[in-house]
Amino acid sequence: MSDESPPDGWEVHERRMWEAYRRGESCEDVPVVRAEVLRWLLVAAPRPVRGRLARLRLRGAHITGVLDLSEVVVQGAIRLRACRFDEAPCFDGGQFSVLELTDCGLPGLTAVGARVGQECEIVGCALDGTLDLRSLSVGTCLLLDRSTVVAPDDQAAIDAQSLAVEEDFSAAQLDCSGPIYLNSSRVQDALGFRGARIRGDRAYLQAPELTVGGGLYLDRGFANDGGINLYGASIGGSLHLEDSTLTGTGERRGEPALQLLCATVGGDIQAGQGLVVQGCVDLRDTTVRGTVVLKRARLHHPAGTALKAERVHDGGNFNCRDGFVAQGTVDLRDARVGGSVLFEGAELTGLAAPALRANGPRVPAARTNHPGSAGPLVLELPLPLAGARDRDPRRHGTRLPPRPGGRRQCVDTGGNDTPQPRVPTRLPGPVARPRRRPSGLAPASRLHRMQ
Repeated sequence: MSDESPPDGWEVHERRMWEAYRRGESCEDVPVVRAEVLRWLLVAAPRPVRGRLARLRLRGAHITGVLDLSEVVVQGAIRLRACRFDEAPCFDGGQFSVLELTDCGLPGLTAVGARVGQECEIVGCALDGTLDLRSLSVGTCLLLDRSTVVAPDDQAAIDAQSLAVEEDFSAAQLDCSGPIYLNSSRVQDALGFRGARIRGDRAYLQAPELTVGGGLYLDRGFANDGGINLYGASIGGSLHLEDSTLTGTGERRGEPALQLLCATVGGDIQAGQGLVVQGCVDLRDTTVRGTVVLKRARLHHPAGTALKAERVHDGGNFNCRDGFVAQGTVDLRDARVGGSVLFEGAELTGLAAPALRANGPRVPAARTNHPGSAGPLVLELPLPLAGARDRDPRRHGTRLPPRPGGRRQCVDTGGNDTPQPRVPTRLPGPVARPRRRPSGLAPASRLHRMQ
């Protein structure tokens, strides 16, 4: 056997695959191929034809046996299209230049600790087992678009903890039955689950301590039947939640529909038009350098708190205008807002507790726009929210008394046309300070003794 000829005992169609690999051509006439033949081809790496780039391009093949490429170094690209695997392939600890699986059927895939120098694509594939990508390192992009993952009982659908992607990570139109883990993962640019669906009894997205250099996109029809955990996440761009549906089970840890505690968002939180939440949204102790936009969003958690935003730091506006609906308490206690807090045209309903909580006096609203509300809507308006604009109380809500610095603040309460009563509570005036005597002047007691 020479480098220009395949090993003895290979089938005719396997020999054709050998020649196609050396020429870098696509091989589409291989109905069945043994996994051990693929491993031999990739590990032995026959010498390419002069002037050609050796690579594996296989289409429509039925791969029998276990394709075990663990801890191997493959120089050429691996591109498998419309292939069917009998067993889950293993890429653990391997080093690859390009790894691409498109429209393939697999009973699972594992690539723990693998390194892919360029792109890693698992696009349009159907997996009937766990996609294990723990500690995977990708030099450019990671794509999971249009793939379907069905997890076994008590196992993760996608386990990508400690993942490192140097460019974008896209999972658009992903259909996943079971939990997804992205704990302590890092994506240099954007991370997108646009139009993805996470469904089932154990459907949740666990991504605490996630680091994203660009934006995080959970929009354009994204739906999650469980919670999203972004505790301590760092998002360099904006968080997009438009046209998405989130579902939670409660308010305790791990139960909110969106848990964004102690996180940092370098851009905006765009969670406006089309966002529907069944459960609690938890933004406590989170810093948003841009604007929080919730206008036209619908939050439903009438038995408790629909929006927890205590101690949130917002550098821009906190915008809940123009059709924002919250069935449940909106809690803004100890929040710091650099722009305006806007509730004009919003519908806030508090059945078991005040509809809006914040530091400061309690002011009864004139009316509530929600037809099913029992009794008056009670708002606890915040005093320390900075930068709220001074508006006409006959149109935009309640005007609060001036601050010690002389500037007024206002929190919109639903765009009522009825003039609201002024808050009777007075703010404490400036603290009296002792007058300083001119320099060089002795105290009066010393002057008396000197005389």
